[in-house]
Amino acid sequence: HPMTDQLVPYPHSLEDHKNVSPELVLLWARRTVLYLETEQFEAEIKDLEEKKAADAGAFTEEQESRLKQVKEILPAAEEEKKVVIEKHAEMEKLIAEKNEFSEAVDKLQEPAAEAAKDAKADSGIVEQPKAES
Repeated sequence: HPMTDQLVPYPHSLEDHKNVSPELVLLWARRTVLYLETEQFEAEIKDLEEKKAADAGAFTEEQESRLKQVKEILPAAEEEKKVVIEKHAEMEKLIAEKNEFSEAVDKLQEPAAEAAKDAKADSGIVEQPKAES
């Protein structure tokens, strides 16, 4: 994250295309950014208000301007976070019902699987049944 220098790994495997989609990853990323930003804004407001309370005379116009700006930004970020959380939950439900991304990947992989099967057949290689343990 550019403001906090924090890295947050995606919590699920990206290898299994049946349980992931680009939209889901993007919504998760935006949700994560909004959590980090709202936490930072809240901490910044607290810090600036403490400085102002400690010594109002030493509180600069720049600090006053920043405090006002962050207080205006925070509610918008909180509102966006609520919307993104809802959209992320909706996307998870949609993915569970029907994952169009996964279906597209499967369709792309079908010709390659058929070609590999044909190549094995042409080479005379016969697969041995796997022994049960």
